[in-house]
Amino acid sequence: MGLTDRGADPYRTYSLGMKQRLGIAAALLGDPPLLILDEPGNGLDPAGIKDIRGLLRSLADGRRTILMSSHLLAEVQQVCDWLIVIDHGRRVFQGPTPQLLAMGGDELVIGCQDPADLARLQELLTRMGLPSSRLGDKLHVSLHDLVAAGDEDGVTKMIADINRAATAAGVALVELSVQRRNLEESFLTLLGDDQ
Repeated sequence: MGLTDRGADPYRTYSLGMKQRLGIAAALLGDPPLLILDEPGNGLDPAGIKDIRGLLRSLADGRRTILMSSHLLAEVQQVCDWLIVIDHGRRVFQGPTPQLLAMGGDELVIGCQDPADLARLQELLTRMGLPSSRLGDKLHVSLHDLVAAGDEDGVTKMIADINRAATAAGVALVELSVQRRNLEESFLTLLGDDQ
């Protein structure tokens, strides 16, 4: 846990992050098959958070179950493969992390060199069975169904098909990118607080 050089120092001299590391080390002493952690990144600096993240992944990969409670959703997204979301004491979601990330989610963002071509491109997308919405000078196509199904190859194929169709129609694209939702955005959407 990176505390070897402070082993002789009194506990009261430890920083919050060092105390957090010591608590995790103590929890691991008995080599438990189940580890329950509450806000394991609390008080840690960025390097410490990265170390704990790596430790948790390696412990989970070693067939240990880790139950982690945290409000740091960026960390949860990087560490957890299964989520339970509780709101006011009620479970509102339980499932794999990618399933929650797909909620309301990922979009393909398309921009034309000439904004006057957006209407033609939108018609082209509709003919391809890809409904889109216009936001400013860009079109947005939902990737919800493909992402929820875990079909990354389908997303890649869709991008290639759109690029080919736009080129054939004489529409020059300047943007064709996937905009991914993060766990915080998906969480807020789930709770109906997407602002």
